[in-house]
Amino acid sequence: MARKSRELAEFLAAFANELTSGDAESAVRRLSPQDDLLVVGTDQAEWLEDAEAIRDAFRKEAGSVRAQLERTTAYEEDGFGWIAARGTLTLPDGDAVPIRWTVILRRESNTWKIIHSHLSVPADGHPPGT
Repeated sequence: MARKSRELAEFLAAFANELTSGDAESAVRRLSPQDDLLVVGTDQAEWLEDAEAIRDAFRKEAGSVRAQLERTTAYEEDGFGWIAARGTLTLPDGDAVPIRWTVILRRESNTWKIIHSHLSVPADGHPPGT
């Protein structure tokens, strides 16, 4: 049975802090090295299935945006974990947008690794929490 996981909530907070601070290599180490890594972003073209392209994208973006997580829920069961978070992403031009972020992890050699990440921006006209 799945159980809430403070460890995974803290994992995502650390990952967001690494990306925000520009510590790309620490952030990239949290990604699975396996070929089943998948990242979906907010732009139509942001559907990445190539593990090396994903690492390059995170290296490029690290330090250019600021992620502030406001609510995180995390669970784990049988070597897999999943996280859902809400927050704000501040873009390089200073615009801040609300985000919803889901992440799926797998325990690989006793270490949690991200195997899927999906970042979305709620549609206009929907109040927070809906």
